[in-house]
Parts: sequence; structure tokens; C-alpha cells
Amino acid sequence: MNEWIKHVHKCGTTRRRTNRMVQDQGRERCGMSPDLFNLIMEIVVRLAKKEGSDTGVKLNCKPLDNLRFADDIDLLADTKESLQDLMNRVGENSKTMGLEINADKTKQWQ
Repeated sequence: MNEWIKHVHKCGTTRRRTNRMVQDQGRERCGMSPDLFNLIMEIVVRLAKKEGSDTGVKLNCKPLDNLRFADDIDLLADTKESLQDLMNRVGENSKTMGLEINADKTKQWQ
């Protein structure tokens, strides 16, 4: 599936019509990029959940272990050990899907 996503993204371009002319905007502004990223992040998070237990904080008696917005993800846990475990699982699954976590932008809040 990873190769299929790379192929679709590579071949996908967006076009814009201005003054009766069509301009190719290329991959940099690919209209599928946000959707592909969200799809991949959903897979990463689901794989991390399947491998672990009920990591996260309880909200309405259900564990909540991540909050996502655009290309940011907040991981939630009730202990430092659980957070580190979740971070390791998300990191491993991200690599599997071809994503890389930027350590310089990673922060831990207590």
C-alpha cells in the first residue's frame, strides 16, 4: 500500500484555471497531499493502538491517546513510561509508513 500511495502522490497534479488558461501547479500543491497524510496518520495511530494496551487518559471511560490537527500530533498518557511506550510505537509505525518524526520539534509537557 505504501508504494501505491507514493505512486498516486507522484502522478497527482492539480490544475488551476485562470483567464481561460490552465496552469499546472505540480506536486508541491497536490490536492491529495492532506488526504494522503491523514490516511497514513490514521494507519500509524491504529497500528500503535493495536500493539499496546489502554494507553492514554480516560475521557468518558474511553482511553484517549492522541489529538491530531493538520500535520501535528499530541500523544497523551497518564505516566511517563506509558508516554514513552506510545511514542516508541508511533515512531516505529511512522517509519514503516515512510514518515519521519522531527526530534527538534518534539516537546514533552507534564
